[in-house]
Amino acid sequence: MLVDVSGSMTDDDRYDKVRSALTGMMDALDPSDHVALVTFSTDAEVVYEGTDKETALAALPPRPTGAKTDIGAGIEAGIAQLRRPGASPSGVLALITDGTIDTADDSPWATPDAPGWATLAEDATALAAEQSVAAYAIALGDETDAGLLGRVFPEARNVPGDEVGPYLGRIDAELLNFQAAEKLRADANGTVTAAWTNLDATGLVTTGNAQPTLTLTSTLGSAPVEVGDLELTLGNGEVTASGLPETVVLGPGESQQFPVAVTVDDLAESGGGLVVRGTVDSPWREAASEFGVALAPRVDSTAVTLTPTDGATASEDLRPWLLPVVGGVVAVLAAVGVLVALLRRRPQLRGAFTIERQGATVREFMLTGPRVDLARAAGPAASGLVGTVTHARTKDAGGVRVNARVGKQKVRTVLRDGDSVNVGDLTLHWTSQRSRTLGMVNEGLGRVDP
Repeated sequence: MLVDVSGSMTDDDRYDKVRSALTGMMDALDPSDHVALVTFSTDAEVVYEGTDKETALAALPPRPTGAKTDIGAGIEAGIAQLRRPGASPSGVLALITDGTIDTADDSPWATPDAPGWATLAEDATALAAEQSVAAYAIALGDETDAGLLGRVFPEARNVPGDEVGPYLGRIDAELLNFQAAEKLRADANGTVTAAWTNLDATGLVTTGNAQPTLTLTSTLGSAPVEVGDLELTLGNGEVTASGLPETVVLGPGESQQFPVAVTVDDLAESGGGLVVRGTVDSPWREAASEFGVALAPRVDSTAVTLTPTDGATASEDLRPWLLPVVGGVVAVLAAVGVLVALLRRRPQLRGAFTIERQGATVREFMLTGPRVDLARAAGPAASGLVGTVTHARTKDAGGVRVNARVGKQKVRTVLRDGDSVNVGDLTLHWTSQRSRTLGMVNEGLGRVDP
């Protein structure tokens, strides 16, 4: 407690009000709380250390008679008290003054721009690395320099002079609030990490299936979290998973594990990244906001890269073949030749693909090659559409297999000539090349390459 004892504190009975407020504060403190009273005027003096109320108040001068108001000297003495050996890991520094800076000529804090203030700020920063400090600037008047405490402790709170009594009377509660806010602030941008164990990326690519374990871990130190809307996404391919929990509640630092069955289909030859996505909230969100802390936890998942080996992909169109393991260069070349031949024999797409929104065509293109990436082919006209179109074997004239997603809505189906399917706000339509090409020519649309 830094108390101004300059002569002006006698005005409006300010000093008597401060003594009364300090009496209420001492009554409210726990017997184990350590109190240091520092008076300042021309210089600063520690007049009391301990927890005894009567002794503390008796240590204060009966009347304020100081000629100066060296606020910096008081703050320096307060920081030294908070850094004393055996100090608590949390504390309060309260500055009470009615004046502006008025110091001796040789004071390091003679003006607000004097270099001594920068030194105090450095000392406060070093102190903050060791313990939590709640700083309060209590101004007993309309024009004071109590706010200079904010230069030293950027988080210092300004308290009006007419609230000094009630404020000091609940100083313990204020300290608890400060400590709570400090802990919650450390959780503001916390994450829930998603990590895999026993996930054989190569095996998943070659067989299309895996049964790894998903571990969710909260990095928050104080607040609990609730994880929901968990899903797996795969760039350049389709992935499905069973075993993902609907919601998971994690305590601070807690981990939980879940066995998951993963299936990959239509993985592009360029490969893709398998990522866990989800939403995170905290039941403490509303309470934290009362401390000025916005809890915004999120899922942090490192992508697992799936890369096809030797051209094989986990799709229905090209199942993995067992290549003969035969020593020698001739056997290796033969295996490569077989693989190339198989790749060339992959069924080729044909026909026309139309994307509509509310009955209006937004994109139309011809299907060519063994596989079409919908996001690339559709372009910005159908923003948000991802997935693939591949050949599908059917008993009649053939069809196309569509794996598509818009937002959280997914569809996996086979379209035969003239069929349509809805996903999100889009309608996907396929017709065989001959019938649709004639229609496009008749309509004067021409061909649009994906």
